[in-house]
Amino acid sequence: MTYKSALPSREHHKDSAPLMKRWFLLTVVFLIALTVVVAITFPAAVAWRWWGAQAPDIGLQGINGTLWSGEAGRFSVRGQQLGRLTWTISPWRLWKRELTARLAVDGPGVKLAGTIRKLDDGSTAITELDGEAQGSWLGPALAIPVLEPTGRLGVVDGSLRLDKNGLPRDVDLTMVWHEAGVRGQVVARFGTITIVARGNDGRIGMTIEDAGDGELEVRGKVDLDQRNYRSEIVLAPRTTEGPVVEALKWIGAARPEGGRLLLIEGQILIPEKRQ
Repeated sequence: MTYKSALPSREHHKDSAPLMKRWFLLTVVFLIALTVVVAITFPAAVAWRWWGAQAPDIGLQGINGTLWSGEAGRFSVRGQQLGRLTWTISPWRLWKRELTARLAVDGPGVKLAGTIRKLDDGSTAITELDGEAQGSWLGPALAIPVLEPTGRLGVVDGSLRLDKNGLPRDVDLTMVWHEAGVRGQVVARFGTITIVARGNDGRIGMTIEDAGDGELEVRGKVDLDQRNYRSEIVLAPRTTEGPVVEALKWIGAARPEGGRLLLIEGQILIPEKRQ
């Protein structure tokens, strides 16, 4: 009588080893592919529920799409509704620890698009900034309660860097105020006004000048040093009567040599961080 051993032979081991390695490699490839698919298709709404608390000043509603490419039907910053937000984030740059996103805002009175990059020091760089907004967005800067700015503001290929508190650190942009004017106590049009802003390390200088195509001569400057700002703008009518002359009665102080001088100075307030 002969007995067969229950132990596997050496030949059986030789045949199963390559098979086990093959299944192991296939499993690893499958898990990697699954991870990539989950990452690429990760829902933006879920991501916002998880991490939205880290950005208390930003509000997003009606979120669709993925973490890498999506939109929010309603986008707000510190309670100010801006409109619809769309975004595209590069996973490959994120892999290199570089958070870069292309954002576009489309809402009532404002259309903006730019590339935003988070820097290691906590600041935010904004480049390729293009957009258009209604002149009313200049209202807080002009600080003339009885008159609301009108017209259109446009910027092309601007760039700036904001510190972790949202204050400008580096600026290089040109903004054109098309069909500049005001309405309120009077309605007046001033023509085209160009605002050029340049500066670094929180010291920003702006020049303001009209194109000579309106009834108002405008020239002046604005200086921003960290949080402190001061503007000095001369406004002189090119006519002796009419809406422009009437509007200037509500702006600034009279100059002995004619026209008006608009002086605005103060300090940028930083909102307290929410707990």
